[in-house]
Amino acid sequence: MKTATALNLGVIALTVALAPTAFANCGKPDPRRTLSALPAARALPLWGLPADVGGALVPNRQAVVGLWLTTSTIDGQQTQAFEAFTSDGLEFLNDSGSPVEGNVCFGLWQSGPKGAINVTHPSWFYDANGNLIGTAIIKDQFTVDPGANTLHGTITVDIFDLSGNLQIHLAGTYTGQRITG
Repeated sequence: MKTATALNLGVIALTVALAPTAFANCGKPDPRRTLSALPAARALPLWGLPADVGGALVPNRQAVVGLWLTTSTIDGQQTQAFEAFTSDGLEFLNDSGSPVEGNVCFGLWQSGPKGAINVTHPSWFYDANGNLIGTAIIKDQFTVDPGANTLHGTITVDIFDLSGNLQIHLAGTYTGQRITG
C-alpha cells in the first residue's frame, strides 16, 4: 500500500490531526496526539482488498516483480521504504521507521487497466497503551516505466476507527527505483 511507505505519513498526519499518542503497525508514534472515544470493536473488515490478486495479465504485470526503493510524499513529507513485489501478488515493505514501532508490513498487488499496478496495504492502528483502535488502508496505483527500472503514481491513506468509520483521508505521490544485485 503499499503502500505502506505512506503509513508513516498517514500515522503522523492522523495523530497530529486527531489527537497524545496513536500509532500503527507500520508507522511512527507522535507523542503530541492520541485518539479517544472510539467505539468498541465489532468486525474489522479490511476495506478495499482486491478479490482477485492475480488479475488479468497486462503488459507491466511482471515488470514490478523484484525489490524497489520507494518514496511516498504526502503534504510535503517524504517517507522511504524497501518494497518487494512477488510474482504471486504479495507485497512486502520495510519502511524507514523504527523496528520498535513496527516498520515491516505486508500487502497485495494486482494488475489494473492499461498496465497500472494497484497495491492494497492494510495495517492495524493502536493507541499509546497498545490497544487496537482501528485500521489503516494504504493504496498505491502506479505504472512501471518501459525499462522496468522506475515507477510512479499515487498513494492514498485511509484510516478507520473500529466501527469502520473513515477518520482521515490522505493523498500524495508515489515513486520508486528498482534495486538490482
